[in-house]
Amino acid sequence: MMSKESILFCGRDKIEYYFLSNFFMCKIQGPDGKTWRSSEHLYQGMKFVEPIYQDAVRSMITPKDSKTVANGYLRSYQRPNWHDIKIDVMRDVIKRKFSQWTWLRDKLVETGDVPLIEHRAADSFWGSGPDMEGQNWLGRILMETREKLR
Repeated sequence: MMSKESILFCGRDKIEYYFLSNFFMCKIQGPDGKTWRSSEHLYQGMKFVEPIYQDAVRSMITPKDSKTVANGYLRSYQRPNWHDIKIDVMRDVIKRKFSQWTWLRDKLVETGDVPLIEHRAADSFWGSGPDMEGQNWLGRILMETREKLR
């Protein structure tokens, strides 16, 4: 999956492309009309139907905290069909992030046709996985979004 021309993003050590990460802090208006602190906050919040649980996730200061809360003590309140809809939810979150911020859209489009890979050894679904053979769903969705924004 990886080539010399790939852009690996994830973590603060990849600062030039950190804007691609869902942990990049930029406010986003969600489908509920409310403002979320990051795309990670919004994605994690969409795991729930009930506004009280969404608000708990949205109130977290950092993206990491929003993920911890959503996957921790609130886990039992997640949508029963979450695994069936999570890719479509991520598509919507990424579309919102890059359509609501012109400068982010421009930076995404400037990556050209280079493959985008979320370089995360611990995540073989959204990222590259430990062997760089992961599904890289976040990278794939970013590349789909980039193509649509051109």
